[in-house]
Amino acid sequence: MHARAAARLFAVAGILAGLAANGAAALAQGQVVYSPPPASGKVTFHPAENLPKPSLGTTVVPPPGMALDPPVDPKKWPATFLAASATGRCTGTMIGSRTLLTAAHCVAHKGEVEIKWNGTTFTGACERMPEYDPNWPRSCSNGRCDKSFDVALCDIDTRNGLLNPSRLERIAPVKPTATLETLTVLGFGCTTIAGLGSGELHQGQTRIQNVRQNYFVTGWQEGGDDRPKAGFNVCPGDSGGAVFNPQGSIEAVATAVGAQLNSAGQVSRLTGPSYLTIVSTGTIRDYIAAYGVAKKTDICGLTGTQPLNCRPE
Repeated sequence: MHARAAARLFAVAGILAGLAANGAAALAQGQVVYSPPPASGKVTFHPAENLPKPSLGTTVVPPPGMALDPPVDPKKWPATFLAASATGRCTGTMIGSRTLLTAAHCVAHKGEVEIKWNGTTFTGACERMPEYDPNWPRSCSNGRCDKSFDVALCDIDTRNGLLNPSRLERIAPVKPTATLETLTVLGFGCTTIAGLGSGELHQGQTRIQNVRQNYFVTGWQEGGDDRPKAGFNVCPGDSGGAVFNPQGSIEAVATAVGAQLNSAGQVSRLTGPSYLTIVSTGTIRDYIAAYGVAKKTDICGLTGTQPLNCRPE
């Protein structure tokens, strides 16, 4: 695969234009783009399958540091949701009849969320994982690189209607994950350096370069010898998007990406690699399972009771 074709940049960190306005930071080691905590107020998610079908034949000339894969038909991913506002984009995934999985930096802790579904507005509240450090991955410079808990779960109130996508996605079973394993990333990533996210759903494949305690390091790193084989990177707008293993279950969520900033503190180039928080093993998996028990709700792949529309194993 050509190096440029291998570098579609999926959106993880939230906003690009908004990053500069809201205090984007560069990490001394690799300059990692992150999003500040969201402002107070509700976050609204819209189902991907209700969005207009993209123009699959459109050719886009990418800016420096990006090469784009074509958008996909959102109706093929009914459990995927887009949160869009004036400040940025994020991606979420329904993993149970009441539970939406996203990145912690996409929502406020105990913050209100709503889902627009077939003419009905469902409301709920989100919880960040207690161990989440809003300074990650900046805190990697302090030797705390295995502390990514960038995961949030939103409990949706379905008493006034049925929130029932044709398919819910499943958390992957516990298994050893090897470097160079291929993963599929799904999200509403940006298509321009100054963009908020394209509003079109993209998917691409990436390979695990390193396995840390709670996250994967994936994608290419500018100037690295592995660039042609390492696969796609994330780009702001994919934040919270599901990352699938070859069997089709969720292995991780997208969280951050390496970037280059100009003298004004604005993102001028995405350089990789990408960071994906692992949800299928360890502390984070245990947290999601315990959340389902505490909320008395089902989680596909984790709780005893499984909705009929969970993705088959």
